[in-house]
Amino acid sequence: MFETMLRRTSLVLLTVFLSIFSAQAMMAGKSLRGRLAAYLRGVRAEVGVAVVRDGRAIAVVHDREHYPLMSVMKFYQGLWVAEKLANEGRSVDTLLDIMPEDLHPNTYSPLRDARPGGNYRLSVGELLDYAIRQSDNNASDILFRFSDGPAATDCYLRALGCRHFAVKHTEDEMHRNGTLWAENWTRPSEAASLMDALFHAPRFDGPTFDYLRTSLTNCRTGLGRIAAPLLPLGAVVAHKTGTGDAVDGWQQGINDVAHVTLPDGRCYALAVFIRRTPLTLPQAGAVIAGVSRIVAEWIMEKESR
Repeated sequence: MFETMLRRTSLVLLTVFLSIFSAQAMMAGKSLRGRLAAYLRGVRAEVGVAVVRDGRAIAVVHDREHYPLMSVMKFYQGLWVAEKLANEGRSVDTLLDIMPEDLHPNTYSPLRDARPGGNYRLSVGELLDYAIRQSDNNASDILFRFSDGPAATDCYLRALGCRHFAVKHTEDEMHRNGTLWAENWTRPSEAASLMDALFHAPRFDGPTFDYLRTSLTNCRTGLGRIAAPLLPLGAVVAHKTGTGDAVDGWQQGINDVAHVTLPDGRCYALAVFIRRTPLTLPQAGAVIAGVSRIVAEWIMEKESR
């Protein structure tokens, strides 16, 4: 009887071991896209992901839909602001007048809270920091005034070859008309490609683009998203988040696009866009962090073989 029990126990242990080994082997053999698709299966959200390295998309999941940009728009806007300054031979120290009517109430604006009333001047660089690092809506609209509005940003990006996006409305326009937010949209692959290009394409050399890169690196919003599993590793994460409002219990959009530099110098761009989800902001942030972890682990595994 003892020998029979031992054989049965050994058989059970062997079966468990083989099942664990098989699952690990399957995971190790999966492509990055396969791992991401498996992770996102069952998530109560529409999630689009794109990973770009060296100008080439290495994984995309659910990329063909239109995802609301939300405040990721400010990254797109920042590219045109940096280009406009460079074209005109001006620096980020260029001063702009801040008028009382620029500081709209009832919108997210650390600038208005810190310096209410208007009738002073701020540099373009300071406004970029407010818009990129703190996602300030009023700062974004002042920069739109300086840079000829959303249409100019849209036109500039199309001149770069971008096609799968649209920038049509300012923050104030979307605040006044709650149906316009979906008209500023992108595919994740477009966002990741632009972030990758900003950090690696020679056409983005120069001090105004350096300043934009620094602002993105110092962004402090949404650190529970892409950055969450990376900062403890010592990675450098330059990113821009976007967060919409909840309508009838559904979040309009929760996003993050980043350029990641791992401690050993390897780098990549990652965009994660979530739309139409009943998840709370912390829950959606955890989904984005999970995507980020999978991408970092895959790249570290692949490069170490």
